[in-house]
Amino acid sequence: MTDPLQIVADLKPARLDQIAEDAYARRRASDLARALGAEGAHPGRGTARRRPRRWPLLTGAGVLSAAASVTAFALTGALAGPASAPGHPGGGSTGAPASPPAVAKLDARTFLLASATVASHASAGTGSYWYVQERDFQHTWAPPKGAKRPPGKRAVKPVAQGSGFAAFYAATEESWIGPATARTIVNEDLQYLFASPADKARWIALGQPKLANPTGGFGYNGTRTSNYHGTFYFGYGVHRLSVNQARQLPATEAALSSLLTRWWNSEPDKQGAVGPAHPNFGQYVFTWAGALLGGPATQATKAALYRLLADQPGIQVMAGVTDPLGRAGVAIADGTGMCLLIDPGSGALLASTTAPVHARGTISPTAGGTEVILTAAWAPTLSARPS
Repeated sequence: MTDPLQIVADLKPARLDQIAEDAYARRRASDLARALGAEGAHPGRGTARRRPRRWPLLTGAGVLSAAASVTAFALTGALAGPASAPGHPGGGSTGAPASPPAVAKLDARTFLLASATVASHASAGTGSYWYVQERDFQHTWAPPKGAKRPPGKRAVKPVAQGSGFAAFYAATEESWIGPATARTIVNEDLQYLFASPADKARWIALGQPKLANPTGGFGYNGTRTSNYHGTFYFGYGVHRLSVNQARQLPATEAALSSLLTRWWNSEPDKQGAVGPAHPNFGQYVFTWAGALLGGPATQATKAALYRLLADQPGIQVMAGVTDPLGRAGVAIADGTGMCLLIDPGSGALLASTTAPVHARGTISPTAGGTEVILTAAWAPTLSARPS
């Protein structure tokens, strides 16, 4: 059997990390609104779409990701064999046309098992606070004329009823989450985007009304820093984890499977915990993957989760997917509308999205529902940024 690591070795584009940094710098300009690739849309078993899963305790705290770095490689949907037929032992060619290249399709199981291997070797780092910097792409809207937001209430539903245009925001946020304290900084580098020039023209024709931002206000009203005290939890349904509990999750596939099976069997509202109607255990595992691959779990736990995902039916894989910042990865999906974009070089989570995802395509920044991880690592103190 072909070694999954051999299949994907040496395929990472040169200077991919530097390109990602350059791409992010350029995203502050209007070129965020790029066209979506045309081929390879992933299939879905249901029509309901889920928003990216978030840590629920914090205003604007997004899906978290581990930033590991090991020997890098990249995945493609297929690998080509030799370009020409081998020569005779004495040299020269047969003169016959070369056989078509052999194509080995890389399936989801192969990719997930390879991801488990690289994740297990990635450096986890140390610290007391899980730090994340992310770039969010979400729907936004203008308030109805004369409407006022109740004091202290966040606008949380991305609805643009009667606005006549499709608008989105792109904003950066930072978060530090520790055992008993946390901090967020939201509304950084805020941009407003439109689905098309016609949508922007309609917004201008309406007098350029202020649009909702991540703080719950309208228009740009500066960044907001918030401090929190207490033990904070994340999770789905009745099962929640603190930061310290996430670090103590099982480190083997068998033990992690046993734990998630117990949680699944004891979950009274499975649809509420997972999202789609009549979910199955595999979709429950995938839902937790959105939190654990992007959270403060150990690298051993993340490797175990990849192996557990590899055993689940219905996981789809889409190679050559690019996030809105220009970083390439491999997307995995469970058919319910949520996709996770994985860095094949480290097994780290690059992004999560409910936007349409296409193999060899780009996730549109004007589809909404995308959270892109810029930095994620352990920090020694509250407000310290990882070096």
